Formats: sequence, C-alpha cells, structure tokens
Amino acid sequence: MVNFPFDTRALTGRALAARAAQAILGTAIIAFAACLVVRAELGLGPWNVVQQGLTRHLDVTLGQATWITGVAFLLCALALRQRPGPGTVLTMFFVGVFIDAFLPRIGTPGSIVVRLGAVVVGLVVMSFGGSLVISARLGISPLDALNIGLCQRLGAGWPLAKVRLVMEVAGVALGWWLGGDVGSACIIIGIGIGPCLQMWLRVLGHHHTPSTPSTLSPKATASSATNHHAEPVAVSPSAT
Repeated sequence: MVNFPFDTRALTGRALAARAAQAILGTAIIAFAACLVVRAELGLGPWNVVQQGLTRHLDVTLGQATWITGVAFLLCALALRQRPGPGTVLTMFFVGVFIDAFLPRIGTPGSIVVRLGAVVVGLVVMSFGGSLVISARLGISPLDALNIGLCQRLGAGWPLAKVRLVMEVAGVALGWWLGGDVGSACIIIGIGIGPCLQMWLRVLGHHHTPSTPSTLSPKATASSATNHHAEPVAVSPSAT
C-alpha cells in the first residue's frame, strides 16, 4: 500500500515539529469539512452519522463522539497488526477539538443547491485534509488505520477505495440504527471519499497500492513492519 517509514528518531526537532504542524493542519481541515456537511443538513458522512447517533444516546458533543469511535477504530486496527504512530493519537484528539470549535461558528445555507454544494466541497476538502495527514508520515487517523489494515488483510483484490466503500456502507447502517441523520450526503461522501483521497495522494506524489503489514502512519500511511527503514514508495479518513 504505502511504505512510509515513521521512525521519528531519524527526524530533527524542527522536522518533527513541521510534520506535526502539517498533521494538525490536515486534521483541522478534515474537521472543518465535516462541519460543512453537518450544517448542510442533508445527512452526514457515514461515520459522522454514527457519531451523531451516539450524541443522541450519550451526553456527549459531536467532537467527543469522535473520540469514542476513534478509540474503537484504533482497537480494531491494533487487532489487525497496525502499529500506532504519534499522529494517530494526535489526529484522534484534535479532530474532536476542532469539530466542537468550528461547528457553532458555521451557519446552515438556505438554498438546496448551496447545501448540496457544501456537501461536495466538504468531500473534496475533507479528502485534501486527509492527504496532508498521510504525507506528514507521523500516523494516520484510527479510521484510516483500520481501512489500511483491512485492505492488507483482504489482499490485492481489495484496493483502498473498495474497502473504504464497504466501511462507509457499514457506517451508514450503524448510524441509521443509532438514530443518526441519513441523507444524500451519506451517498456522496460514502462513494466519493476513497477516490477523492486517492486523487489528492496522487497530486501530492503518493501512489497507493496494498502491500505488507504496516504501521498506523499516514490517513492512510502504512509503514511496513518488515521494511521499517525503507524509502517511501508512493501510497487513507474522516472523515472524522
């Protein structure tokens, strides 16, 4: 999939700080895009539906619900032999913080055309944020770590986009069961997130193909456990 070494011992303090800043920026972009979709009121991204459903059963904010799902995704990824990178925890924490910070400051568009546009823009922006997190090579979001773990476990016949689509469908079903809002945004983001993420990775110079067991390094980094010091071979989110 990707051979992104994430041995931070090889980085200078300045380089590590720059990568951390890039990962946090990518996480902020993901959170902002997710808030655009929430305010469009046309349903949510598949796993945001789950998080919204959790807010209706638990006394938590949407941002706090992302922490709950993040821990669940992380545990599943660990079971698939994905090793957490520092950015994994970083993105899991900050995406919740940013969502709760941005959401009250974004209004709901009036026109249905503008609302649909907000969903599409949210999808593209969310994917771009994910690609920044990936290329920072410090650790990907727990959802993307699970995405990579499943992709590697299932083999070459299951590329990133295909695995992600199955995951998004599962998210919609679970979110609907929990009482989250299911609408056109679920379909748009569920179908588009994988291809858009791959598009941005290509733009940034990373090509994604499945390979050996990896670390939770980029929204889709996979640092090979058996090739830990290899150079990056070209290569996901969360979507929160």
